[in-house]
Amino acid sequence: MNNIKIIRVDELLDPWIKVELVQARDVIKGSSTLMVSSTKAYVTNADKAGARDSAKEARRLCIDKLLVSINDVKRIVQIKQVILIFDF
Repeated sequence: MNNIKIIRVDELLDPWIKVELVQARDVIKGSSTLMVSSTKAYVTNADKAGARDSAKEARRLCIDKLLVSINDVKRIVQIKQVILIFDF
């Protein structure tokens, strides 16, 4: 178990992985705020079709950005786990 911890620490100290994680985190933080405001605009403009459609599209774009960034984080975290499973 200690070997796994050492490998994970080494992996997370890799500059490339740090940059990837920081970029994904920044997108998640920014998109989360935009998601709240676009959802609020969507709900409060129920009677204005144009504004509602615009808010709906902004919300959809936020969801897409969030999914890509979340999948990036998931991929980075799982990089070494796959290798460790098959390392005999």
